[in-house]
Amino acid sequence: MVAAGVSVWSSFFTPDVDFWSVALTRLFMGIGISCFFLPLVTINLSGLEGRQIAAASGLSSFMRNLGSSFGTAVMVSLWSHRATLHQSQLVEHITDYSAPTQTALDKLTGLGLPHEGALLWINNQIQVQAYLLATNDTMLLSGLMMLSLTLLIWWAKPPFTLKRAGG
Repeated sequence: MVAAGVSVWSSFFTPDVDFWSVALTRLFMGIGISCFFLPLVTINLSGLEGRQIAAASGLSSFMRNLGSSFGTAVMVSLWSHRATLHQSQLVEHITDYSAPTQTALDKLTGLGLPHEGALLWINNQIQVQAYLLATNDTMLLSGLMMLSLTLLIWWAKPPFTLKRAGG
Protein backbone atom coordinates (compact mmCIF):
# COMPACT_ATOMS: atom_id res chain seq x y z
CA MET A 1 0.00 0.00 0.00
CA VAL A 2 2.92 2.34 0.72
CA ALA A 3 4.44 1.83 -2.74
CA ALA A 4 1.06 2.38 -4.39
CA GLY A 5 0.45 5.53 -2.37
CA VAL A 6 3.88 6.94 -3.14
CA SER A 7 3.44 6.22 -6.85
CA VAL A 8 0.13 8.04 -6.90
CA TRP A 9 1.64 10.90 -4.86
CA SER A 10 4.51 11.13 -7.37
CA SER A 11 2.06 11.29 -10.27
CA PHE A 12 1.07 14.80 -9.21
CA PHE A 13 4.55 16.35 -9.35
CA THR A 14 4.95 19.64 -11.19
CA PRO A 15 8.09 21.06 -12.83
CA ASP A 16 8.90 23.05 -9.69
CA VAL A 17 9.08 19.97 -7.44
CA ASP A 18 11.91 20.32 -4.93
CA PHE A 19 14.74 17.86 -4.28
CA TRP A 20 13.46 16.69 -0.90
CA SER A 21 10.03 15.80 -2.26
CA VAL A 22 11.64 13.58 -4.88
CA ALA A 23 14.14 12.12 -2.41
CA LEU A 24 11.50 11.33 0.22
CA THR A 25 9.16 9.71 -2.28
CA ARG A 26 12.01 7.48 -3.48
CA LEU A 27 12.89 6.56 0.11
CA PHE A 28 9.29 5.64 0.88
CA MET A 29 9.03 3.80 -2.45
CA GLY A 30 12.01 1.64 -1.47
CA ILE A 31 10.41 0.85 1.88
CA GLY A 32 7.10 0.05 0.21
CA ILE A 33 8.64 -2.24 -2.40
CA SER A 34 10.60 -4.06 0.30
CA CYS A 35 7.41 -4.57 2.26
CA PHE A 36 5.75 -5.88 -0.91
CA PHE A 37 8.42 -8.45 -1.74
CA LEU A 38 8.81 -9.85 1.79
CA PRO A 39 5.38 -11.52 1.86
CA LEU A 40 5.80 -12.52 -1.78
CA VAL A 41 8.99 -14.44 -0.96
CA THR A 42 7.28 -16.00 2.05
CA ILE A 43 4.41 -17.19 -0.14
CA ASN A 44 6.83 -18.51 -2.78
CA LEU A 45 8.79 -20.57 -0.28
CA SER A 46 5.85 -21.77 1.82
CA GLY A 47 5.08 -25.45 1.82
CA LEU A 48 8.59 -26.45 0.71
CA GLU A 49 10.95 -28.75 2.50
CA GLY A 50 14.27 -27.37 3.71
CA ARG A 51 16.26 -29.02 0.92
CA GLN A 52 14.05 -27.38 -1.74
CA ILE A 53 14.38 -23.82 -0.48
CA ALA A 54 17.71 -22.97 -2.17
CA ALA A 55 16.49 -24.05 -5.61
CA ALA A 56 13.12 -22.36 -5.15
CA SER A 57 14.77 -19.17 -3.97
CA GLY A 58 17.07 -19.13 -7.00
CA LEU A 59 14.18 -19.76 -9.38
CA SER A 60 12.10 -17.07 -7.68
CA SER A 61 14.95 -14.57 -7.95
CA PHE A 62 15.47 -15.42 -11.61
CA MET A 63 11.76 -14.96 -12.41
CA ARG A 64 11.66 -11.68 -10.49
CA ASN A 65 14.66 -10.37 -12.48
CA LEU A 66 13.18 -11.58 -15.76
CA GLY A 67 9.84 -9.98 -14.94
CA SER A 68 11.46 -6.70 -13.96
CA SER A 69 13.40 -6.67 -17.25
CA PHE A 70 10.20 -7.09 -19.25
CA GLY A 71 8.40 -4.60 -17.03
CA THR A 72 11.15 -2.02 -17.48
CA ALA A 73 11.05 -2.38 -21.26
CA VAL A 74 7.26 -2.04 -21.32
CA MET A 75 7.21 0.96 -18.98
CA VAL A 76 9.98 2.80 -20.85
CA SER A 77 8.15 2.21 -24.11
CA LEU A 78 4.89 3.43 -22.57
CA TRP A 79 6.68 6.46 -21.10
CA SER A 80 8.16 7.35 -24.49
CA HIS A 81 4.82 6.96 -26.28
CA ARG A 82 3.03 9.06 -23.67
CA ALA A 83 5.69 11.77 -23.98
CA THR A 84 5.16 11.86 -27.74
CA LEU A 85 1.40 12.09 -27.23
CA HIS A 86 1.70 14.92 -24.68
CA GLN A 87 4.22 16.77 -26.86
CA SER A 88 1.86 16.65 -29.83
CA GLN A 89 -1.02 17.86 -27.65
CA LEU A 90 1.04 20.75 -26.29
CA VAL A 91 2.38 21.77 -29.70
CA GLU A 92 -1.19 22.14 -30.97
CA HIS A 93 -1.42 25.32 -28.90
CA ILE A 94 1.73 26.92 -30.34
CA THR A 95 0.74 28.87 -33.45
CA ASP A 96 1.55 32.19 -35.07
CA TYR A 97 -1.98 33.33 -34.20
CA SER A 98 -1.85 32.42 -30.52
CA ALA A 99 -1.58 35.42 -28.19
CA PRO A 100 0.37 33.52 -25.48
CA THR A 101 2.83 32.27 -28.10
CA GLN A 102 3.38 35.78 -29.44
CA THR A 103 3.80 37.13 -25.90
CA ALA A 104 6.40 34.47 -25.08
CA LEU A 105 8.26 35.08 -28.36
CA ASP A 106 8.25 38.84 -27.75
CA LYS A 107 9.63 38.40 -24.21
CA LEU A 108 12.34 35.99 -25.36
CA THR A 109 13.43 38.13 -28.29
CA GLY A 110 13.34 41.13 -25.94
CA LEU A 111 15.88 39.28 -23.78
CA GLY A 112 18.21 39.09 -26.77
CA LEU A 113 17.40 35.67 -28.20
CA PRO A 114 17.07 35.48 -31.97
CA HIS A 115 13.66 34.32 -33.23
CA GLU A 116 14.98 30.80 -33.92
CA GLY A 117 16.52 30.67 -30.44
CA ALA A 118 13.21 31.68 -28.88
CA LEU A 119 11.42 28.94 -30.81
CA LEU A 120 14.07 26.45 -29.69
CA TRP A 121 13.62 27.51 -26.06
CA ILE A 122 9.83 27.07 -26.34
CA ASN A 123 10.37 23.65 -27.94
CA ASN A 124 12.65 22.61 -25.06
CA GLN A 125 10.03 23.70 -22.54
CA ILE A 126 7.39 21.71 -24.37
CA GLN A 127 9.61 18.62 -24.26
CA VAL A 128 10.23 19.06 -20.53
CA GLN A 129 6.49 19.38 -19.89
CA ALA A 130 5.67 16.41 -22.14
CA TYR A 131 8.12 14.12 -20.34
CA LEU A 132 6.88 15.28 -16.94
CA LEU A 133 3.28 14.52 -17.95
CA ALA A 134 4.41 11.12 -19.29
CA THR A 135 6.22 10.44 -16.01
CA ASN A 136 3.08 11.35 -14.07
CA ASP A 137 1.05 8.97 -16.26
CA THR A 138 3.42 6.05 -15.74
CA MET A 139 3.66 6.70 -11.99
CA LEU A 140 -0.13 6.67 -11.72
CA LEU A 141 -0.28 3.41 -13.68
CA SER A 142 2.46 1.94 -11.46
CA GLY A 143 0.52 2.89 -8.35
CA LEU A 144 -2.67 1.28 -9.63
CA MET A 145 -0.77 -1.87 -10.64
CA MET A 146 0.92 -2.06 -7.23
CA LEU A 147 -2.43 -1.65 -5.50
CA SER A 148 -3.97 -4.46 -7.56
CA LEU A 149 -0.97 -6.74 -6.91
CA THR A 150 -1.17 -6.00 -3.19
CA LEU A 151 -4.83 -7.04 -3.19
CA LEU A 152 -3.89 -10.21 -5.07
CA ILE A 153 -1.28 -11.11 -2.45
CA TRP A 154 -3.77 -10.31 0.33
CA TRP A 155 -6.05 -13.04 -1.02
CA ALA A 156 -3.33 -15.72 -0.89
CA LYS A 157 -4.38 -18.61 1.35
CA PRO A 158 -2.35 -19.23 4.51
CA PRO A 159 -0.68 -20.98 6.30
CA PHE A 160 2.72 -20.00 5.00
CA THR A 161 4.99 -22.43 6.79
CA LEU A 162 7.86 -24.75 5.96
CA LYS A 163 7.35 -28.50 5.74
CA ARG A 164 9.48 -30.60 8.01
CA ALA A 165 11.79 -33.07 6.37
CA GLY A 166 10.17 -36.49 6.40
CA GLY A 167 6.91 -35.12 7.79
